[in-house]
Amino acid sequence: MFRFLAFAIILFTFSACKYSDEPKVFDNENIHLEYPSYLNKNKQVYPQENNVISAQNDYRDVYFFVADLGQKPGSNGFNITFDNITKQLLTNVRDALLEQDTSYTLSNGLTTRRAIISGIVASKNQEKRMLFFVNLYEDKQHNLYQLTSWIFRHKRSVWENDLNSIANSFSVK
Repeated sequence: MFRFLAFAIILFTFSACKYSDEPKVFDNENIHLEYPSYLNKNKQVYPQENNVISAQNDYRDVYFFVADLGQKPGSNGFNITFDNITKQLLTNVRDALLEQDTSYTLSNGLTTRRAIISGIVASKNQEKRMLFFVNLYEDKQHNLYQLTSWIFRHKRSVWENDLNSIANSFSVK
């Protein structure tokens, strides 16, 4: 009886912790996005009026949000908006390091600019070295969308590919 009960508990624990290999899909009237099944929607990740979706997994320490920033402000608005977002992040983390800043066009036609920033985020009685992935997209109608994700720096090798998959799945309808 004890062996059966132990086996049942182990089986339940294993099945409860397993996630699907199929990504979750977010669709609204404007955007399409795929993200890993271990992330759960949560409006508290980035509570802002222009927030489209946010998701997190506190156990794995993986977070992301998408914000609809509206129409591009002027001809240089894409780069100005990106610079403002990254400058704000670089200012608000200690020992900030801009690891990457690249521009490219996705296969779905979106103009994209991406930065990877690491730094220390301090809160009450603790400091954590974080890694932020900031993506800004511009669609053909010149609307801007921000997708930012973050993880603990030491978990980069574990979760970076998932964050890249989220960013690369982003598309506008």
